[in-house]
Amino acid sequence: MAKLSDSEYVALKSFLRAWLDRLPFQELLTPDVHPAAILDKMESGSPARARDGLSMAINDVMESAVDLTADEIAAIDFEFRSRGILTLSEVRLRYGRHYRAVMKRGRIKDEGEYYLIAGVLASAIDGMTEEDAGRLDRMLTEFTESQRSRG
Repeated sequence: MAKLSDSEYVALKSFLRAWLDRLPFQELLTPDVHPAAILDKMESGSPARARDGLSMAINDVMESAVDLTADEIAAIDFEFRSRGILTLSEVRLRYGRHYRAVMKRGRIKDEGEYYLIAGVLASAIDGMTEEDAGRLDRMLTEFTESQRSRG
């Protein structure tokens, strides 16, 4: 992930907190070991290290979200958008290594990538060009057709 601006850092930190709040093990995390609290401590000691830590955490979120269905992604996006937080699809689009790899390759190679691209496209992200939306739609169609021809 490229160096984050101050506004990107704040927005991604809010996203990370919202994502962590959705996880089922919250009662096991005491304030001193909660990832957001650790990030807060890092900020006071080394802002550069905190940015690196946040980048790693966001990459972990992207990897953990790869198996979500388009409906699950849409529900998360709706929840986060209603709270004024970056959506999962927006973060995937901006920062996801996996998304960038699919875009660079120009084709979807498995079901996980299919759901990633479907989620990004379904979220109707502002700022996505018609060209990019068309490219994503074409990749989804080609993958679906290749799966049908297999069996």
